[in-house]
Amino acid sequence: MTGALLTQEEEVKLVKHIKYLADLCHGFTITEVFSKATDYAIHLGKRTADKSLSVKWFKGFDKCWPEIRVVKP
Repeated sequence: MTGALLTQEEEVKLVKHIKYLADLCHGFTITEVFSKATDYAIHLGKRTADKSLSVKWFKGFDKCWPEIRVVKP
């Protein structure tokens, strides 16, 4: 888990969603991943729309979830 923002269960759901879309040939850039994560955190009431996640958040997320790989198309 990357920190206090999302619980382990919430991160698992986010990872499953990202992997599902990747299986459908719709990969995400780093920016798109933290944009989706920000939207998810807003939906959960853990973030406000004016405070998005950052690349720093992604780096922690990436370390915890090595199955999420960033590749160039």
